[in-house]
Amino acid sequence: MPRKGENVYKRKDGRWEGRFLVSYTPDGRGKYHSVYAASYTEVKEKLKIYKTNTVKNPFKSSKLAKYCTDWLGMVRLNYKESTYCKYRNICENQVLPAFAGFNINLISSELIENFLADKLKNQKLSSKTVNDILCVLKRIFTYAEETGANIICNFNHIHIRQPNNEMRVLSYDEHKLISEYLLEDMNVSKLGVYLSLYTGIRIGELCALKWSNVKLDEQILKIEKG
Repeated sequence: MPRKGENVYKRKDGRWEGRFLVSYTPDGRGKYHSVYAASYTEVKEKLKIYKTNTVKNPFKSSKLAKYCTDWLGMVRLNYKESTYCKYRNICENQVLPAFAGFNINLISSELIENFLADKLKNQKLSSKTVNDILCVLKRIFTYAEETGANIICNFNHIHIRQPNNEMRVLSYDEHKLISEYLLEDMNVSKLGVYLSLYTGIRIGELCALKWSNVKLDEQILKIEKG
């Protein structure tokens, strides 16, 4: 129950939620947004900031698309090209279609939770893929907050449960069959799988290999990147 005269509630997950009026719909109904915190006092303080604008005006904020573009530019300068490509694909295919037009300071935790739940239940994406999307969202929001945006979304309580799948080791017969298939009409793609099968090299290391890393006379494969 809310405290008397206040729009502040304690949620079932233990967090406190405070709602404030943003605008009205054409039929006269109020449109609200929420802030979240671990205690009643913290929520009250957040509501005070947002409603009185004593620190920042929460409605003067750029769209998520701008922060996403700026963050990707930073990633490209500071991370491997493969990492940048992975994050860019997640942004272009998952994040931006859903949130590009939203002001980032008005995206709530509930909105993110519903978005991720839809990816899992309706779009049938794996928990690993959805967790990658969540990680990218966290990074974008952290970047936005560090550059001056007011963020109401609290990612501390948003988690994707990962299935505990037991790793299965190939049997001798399976290993032999795969090897025989790979050795038939060998090409670059099959060579990559063959190397992984016999060396345990990781995908990032494999993709970073150059012919100069291969020393056939010495029977050495030199791993330098990945």
